[in-house]
Amino acid sequence: MSRVRLSIAAVAIGLLVVAVVPAVSSGGPGKLVGKDTNKSDPPLAVVQETVKNPGKLTAVVTGSPKSAKIQWGYTTDCVRGDETSEWPPPGTHTDKIEKGPVREKLKTGGLPNADECTVAVSGKLTAKSAKKVTVKIFNK
Repeated sequence: MSRVRLSIAAVAIGLLVVAVVPAVSSGGPGKLVGKDTNKSDPPLAVVQETVKNPGKLTAVVTGSPKSAKIQWGYTTDCVRGDETSEWPPPGTHTDKIEKGPVREKLKTGGLPNADECTVAVSGKLTAKSAKKVTVKIFNK
C-alpha cells in the first residue's frame, strides 16, 4: 500500500474516532421509541407511543430551518398497578413556543417505577418560511 493511501486511511480513521467518541460519551437521550416528520403548510407533527417500563423519557423537536420557532407540548399518562397519573394535570395543558431545536426531559406526574406510560408529543413550526418539523420520543 502506498504512503498516500495509508495517509488517507489514517485521516479517515481519525475522523471516524472524532465523530463517534462524543456521541458515545455524551450518553444521548436514549432509545428512540417514536417519531413523526411532517412537511405540510404549516409543518405539524404528532407522535404518540406507549412505553413499557419507562425510564427517563425525553422529547426532541427539530425544525427546518434549524433555528425556527417551534410551538410544542406533551402529555404523559402513566400506570403502575391500579395507580394512574397524568402530566400535565387535567385542564392545565399549554403549549410552549421556543427557538429550536427543543430537547426536554418529560415529566410523568410523580408516579415512580411506572409499568407503562402513554406519551404524546406535538410540534408545529410557526414561521412562514418553515419547511419541516420532526418530533421524537426517547426512553433511557
